[in-house]
Amino acid sequence: LAASLLVKSTNRVVSRLAREAVTTLTTRTATHAGRVFTSTDAYVASAANSIEAVLPGRVVGVNINRVMSNGLTREIDIDLGNIIVQVKGGQAKGLTGQILETQASTGVRTIGYAPGVSPGAWRSAAEQGIIIARSQDELLAYLREFG
Repeated sequence: LAASLLVKSTNRVVSRLAREAVTTLTTRTATHAGRVFTSTDAYVASAANSIEAVLPGRVVGVNINRVMSNGLTREIDIDLGNIIVQVKGGQAKGLTGQILETQASTGVRTIGYAPGVSPGAWRSAAEQGIIIARSQDELLAYLREFG
């Protein structure tokens, strides 16, 4: 049973990575990027590759640990040096808290990227001054202007 669950879990991850790779290649971001990033987290690789394609060299790291102000480390989805992008799939539950915690603990401006965030959650975050991009276009527009 455990082996069966492991195989199913692995197949889901591989399928998601394959879909993400196809999306990245279809949008031609990977063909223009200086580097190509991968991730097992939904949307992280495609977002990082889109950023790299439009703003070459801006991506410092993907799925890395960054030192917090207290000396401990925190996992960062996309590190751009002066901006951190935390990425969430699905309905993006907990993203607002994750953004606030990351920004407070690292001292680095943090934004979110969540294609599936509900309009109500997006509006609530915006009212608190928290940036959550709902599409790669929104994410890239923000980074071009403020990054």
